[in-house]
Amino acid sequence: MDNSDTSFERFAELKCHFEEHNASIVTEEDAKIALINDMLVDVLGWPKQALRAERKHESGFSDYLIGLSNVPDFVLEAKRLNRFEIKFAEKDRLRASKLSGPALVEIQDAIAQVRGYADEIGVPLCVVTDGDSWVVFKTHVSGKNYKEAEAFVFPSIASVEKNFIKFFDLIARSQVEKRIYTQLFDEVHNRRVLLEQPLEAAFPEEKIKITQKSQLGHDLDRVFDVYFGRMTGKDDPDFLINCFVETRESRIADFSLEKITTKVLGNIQADQRDVDKGLSAIVAEAIQVDEGQTVFIVGPTGSGKTTFIERFFRKTLDAALSDKCVDVRVSCLDAGGSSDTIVPWLVDQLILLLEAKLFKGGHPTINDYKGMYFREYIRRAEGVDAALYQSNPTAFQVKFGEFLDDQVEKDREGYLKRLIADVVNSRKKLPILIIDNIDEFTTVQKESVFQLSQALRRHAKHALIIFPITDKSAWALSKRDIFGIYSSKSFFLPTPSPRDVLRKRIDFLREKIDEFPKSDLKSDYFTSKGIRVSIQNLNGFAGVLEQVFVGDEFSAKTLGELTNYNIRRTLLLARRVITSPVFDVDHLVSSVISNAPISSDLNKLVLALLRGDYDFYKRGDRHETFPIFQVDRKFRQSPLLHLRILSFLETTAQNGRDIQERHATVQSLFDYFDALGVTEASLSASLDVLIYEKMIEPFDLADNDVSSDKSFAITHSGRAHINLATNNKVFFEQMALTTDITDQMVARQIAEAYQRKGLPVRERLSEVRSIFSDFLIREDGVFVGGDQANDRFGSQDEILRRIIKFGNSERDNGNGIEQFTEGNLRCKWGIVEQYNPQKGYGFIKFEDISGGVFVHAETLRVSGHDELFSGDRVLCDIGREKKGLAVVRVGDIQVENDKISTLECEVVRLFPDRQYGFMSSEELSGDVFFHYSSLPKELTGALKEGLVVSAELITLDDGANQELRRVIDVSTS
Repeated sequence: MDNSDTSFERFAELKCHFEEHNASIVTEEDAKIALINDMLVDVLGWPKQALRAERKHESGFSDYLIGLSNVPDFVLEAKRLNRFEIKFAEKDRLRASKLSGPALVEIQDAIAQVRGYADEIGVPLCVVTDGDSWVVFKTHVSGKNYKEAEAFVFPSIASVEKNFIKFFDLIARSQVEKRIYTQLFDEVHNRRVLLEQPLEAAFPEEKIKITQKSQLGHDLDRVFDVYFGRMTGKDDPDFLINCFVETRESRIADFSLEKITTKVLGNIQADQRDVDKGLSAIVAEAIQVDEGQTVFIVGPTGSGKTTFIERFFRKTLDAALSDKCVDVRVSCLDAGGSSDTIVPWLVDQLILLLEAKLFKGGHPTINDYKGMYFREYIRRAEGVDAALYQSNPTAFQVKFGEFLDDQVEKDREGYLKRLIADVVNSRKKLPILIIDNIDEFTTVQKESVFQLSQALRRHAKHALIIFPITDKSAWALSKRDIFGIYSSKSFFLPTPSPRDVLRKRIDFLREKIDEFPKSDLKSDYFTSKGIRVSIQNLNGFAGVLEQVFVGDEFSAKTLGELTNYNIRRTLLLARRVITSPVFDVDHLVSSVISNAPISSDLNKLVLALLRGDYDFYKRGDRHETFPIFQVDRKFRQSPLLHLRILSFLETTAQNGRDIQERHATVQSLFDYFDALGVTEASLSASLDVLIYEKMIEPFDLADNDVSSDKSFAITHSGRAHINLATNNKVFFEQMALTTDITDQMVARQIAEAYQRKGLPVRERLSEVRSIFSDFLIREDGVFVGGDQANDRFGSQDEILRRIIKFGNSERDNGNGIEQFTEGNLRCKWGIVEQYNPQKGYGFIKFEDISGGVFVHAETLRVSGHDELFSGDRVLCDIGREKKGLAVVRVGDIQVENDKISTLECEVVRLFPDRQYGFMSSEELSGDVFFHYSSLPKELTGALKEGLVVSAELITLDDGANQELRRVIDVSTS
């Protein structure tokens, strides 16, 4: 049943009570107690603590301040029943009446009084009532004196009954928190808000046709499915380990998780440990854990947390350890939304997964149950049922089976604890519970899940609980007391750049191609995966991908931003682009095979992204873009409103010092745009769209309500849309051709301009941009005013300037993505990520460039430098080479001596297949990460765990971790 339905039932009961006791309501206090309180609490859903009565103000006293936050949601003035008359002949009709009109003349004092209260403390909504009649109005109405604005007037309780939905939408708690009243008031205050004319596009969806894709394009779709469309290596064991983009942080997390697992297993099997000799040294140095451990894998959305965990248990963790683990993963995306059901649901899921892992057939036998409930079995056999056990063993077994069934079904949490204890005590294995995707839960739900996990961990004595969560969730949880009660360890995983993700997969595909002679047209390996492309064409295709997505920093970056760096969706976008008929993949593959140069055209990439397999941009075609100039069908609003909101939030994010300050409250948005004359209703409608399209996100990911106290921030997708909409001519053209707009004449002018015969396409598109730009600016001026030249609105003015430029026919070279110019490619400071003197190259990391920038030893030599080490600060010039950005000159190398120390270190863990390892020192609390590339050539072959070296270490920017800079000497003892 809908909330309004339940509320109406309660209203009907209250109305009957009112009609029975009407005569006994004499004073204001009687009215409040007998009717108004019950209406607010029982019917409209306000908790009693939300009703704050008789607060003194400069204007006098208010009867009620209604709301749960510091700033109330509305002020209510209660009057004695039948002491004011609303002069309507039809008392059962709802009216929208001017506050200064003759119908409300007798309650002018009450209106002025409550409005004075509300204005003084910044409350947006006012109510005057005697319990029978209700008058609801806004404190401020943009562009009007409040007395000239309309109020919703319910002359009697009969009119409330007849128009209950409107009454409910105006002042019920659930609706006020969503600010539904703003839409209702805008309908009566601004008659122009109601949209009476249809929207029309130059090329509506029914005119958009699919274009023919080549056979090679169809065949390459399958290549993407196999190598670029999946995140796990289910069908290819090499895929997961070779295509996961490792970072220094992920390597540290790998090693630390291994140590934790080893230590907890050591506690379980203290007297029968059979871990290999190399891990024994780790156990001796491992962190101390008495009752298992809780681990948070923290990273932004799309950083690969789930993939990292799967890869860790399938590939990274030593097989000897992995065999002693029982790991299960629950995705909370499958849970319902109720806080009351989340724990029972999670318990049932864990039981199902553990039973499937532990028991043949996926469920326990009666003997398995007896083992888990052995104490109860003995207690009954020797106690209350001893006689039955002696006289009729079969009957005893039946009775005990009924007892087991009752225990297992009625105490599910108790049964789960026994399952986990059985893993530890009977099987001598480590239970590992991975609880994934809790980010969109409410804080209450997160706390419930966390408390359950800690209860399970304590009961088992030795268990590992892993939570992959976003950095925003981690920040919010750190503020809650419960998460500080229990000890836990956290590891941060940064989001890999899309370019690095694509590079790893291209390299993997090439490795597979190189396994077969170039004369082979096809191979069993590829045909077994449904790939019908020849080896030659596959090789050419890999080259195309490399030049389009790896060779150009901005192609992959744009795709990543549009998906908010969701790697799976980024890969799908790459597939969409490269197999679109716009890109002509046949020609590109042929060019690569014949060694002909191909250029990376960002305009063509954007066009392929937007059109896909169609002849125009088609909404809903999985392109991760939104028609940013689209207006709401219900409300007339500026077609630039979406961009204006994103621009405001972008400025907020840039100026914020922490996560919280990078978010803006909805109230601050209302206040900011109110000064520009934007109505709350149109603003709320736009916010709803931006949330749905994931261009903005709430501070609390579980709460998308657009209420005044909620906070929102711009996402990567929001930034990409600003960039494309204000810089990219192709994006602007496609929006002009396909966006539904309010002016049918303009839509037809755009269509005619595009189809005009005898003109080159370039000139036709220039005219399309000019018409659309003029329309946007003109239409925006109807709905947005104020002093936009004011510094406060600088970002808003910039939006207008950029849109106007699209109407300038001379501006015909925009490629749509803000990128580096020759000026800002020079003299950039970066940090050496790694450098391998043996191979003669390395990578330097820059703040505003995703992924490392290649640096060659020859560049170093020509620039007058002999050596480079991890952590060095380097002044560089960057240029574009065939495979992307590269350092073309090294101007200066700065060694921050205060961050460098020399210590004796012991090699404690090696990952030779992945070319990195860890050292430890008695003088450091943490481990020291090193690349094999940091080692002298003669040491690489002699490297082993237990080796002691004199090492020069550098403290990283986080101030807490060290990395090997170079080895000075090797101990001979």
